[in-house]
Amino acid sequence: MEMSKDEKASYLGIMRRRYAAVRTKRGWGNVLDEFCGMTGLSRKHAIKALSPKRRVPGRRGCPPGGTRDGTALLVRLWKLSDMMCGKLLRAILPELLASVARREALPETVSR
Repeated sequence: MEMSKDEKASYLGIMRRRYAAVRTKRGWGNVLDEFCGMTGLSRKHAIKALSPKRRVPGRRGCPPGGTRDGTALLVRLWKLSDMMCGKLLRAILPELLASVARREALPETVSR
């Protein structure tokens, strides 16, 4: 007999609490056997479903800086350079900025 989605969700909540309360390997195995038998899931999937959810670590690397205007200008320069890779774009960025600055006025905070 197939369980409905709501029944599976409530059963998962109950079994997750039971799985967390068990402190022995044999106990975890018994809970897994019962859960797999009722839901038809594989053991690996059941272990992932019953284990506490892992928190996703925060953003790695340097914090994003700059302003919206600066980002928009950088995207525009990137497109003008025919979508060049970052390493090469960095090398020609001063020339691109000078070229755009000759044609139009750029805010001082953006073009630094």
